[in-house]
Amino acid sequence: MSDTSSKTIIGRLERVSLPTFNLNNIEAKIDTGAYNCAIHVDRLELFVKNGTKHIRFVVLDDEHPEFQDDIHETSDFREKLVRSSNGEASMRYQVPAEIELGGKTLKAYLGLTDRKDLKYPVLIGRKVLKKNFIVDVSKVHI
Repeated sequence: MSDTSSKTIIGRLERVSLPTFNLNNIEAKIDTGAYNCAIHVDRLELFVKNGTKHIRFVVLDDEHPEFQDDIHETSDFREKLVRSSNGEASMRYQVPAEIELGGKTLKAYLGLTDRKDLKYPVLIGRKVLKKNFIVDVSKVHI
């Protein structure tokens, strides 16, 4: 049995900050069914610069109130095969990022994906949750 005394209780929806992308107080879905974290991006492209693979993307899109139209470019990413909730597998780029949630700052990889048709642009998965949080699904914005 794991020790729960050091874990923070959070709800099924929470406000998170992502300093890596200069985003503060953005609503995220807390999803214990998802293993990884994800964020909505637009204009995602892979390219080669000086012989090294890079990706370029914009976080969120112009439909979101927190959209900043900042172009992010990095060679610090990984490619991972991710299976969605409907069972389809696809290759996704993941980038390291800091997540501020429930008074804690955590390091995680965020999957870059198109979430424009989903209600929440950020998804926090159980890999980040398991050592730090207990999720009370009857609550939001604790």
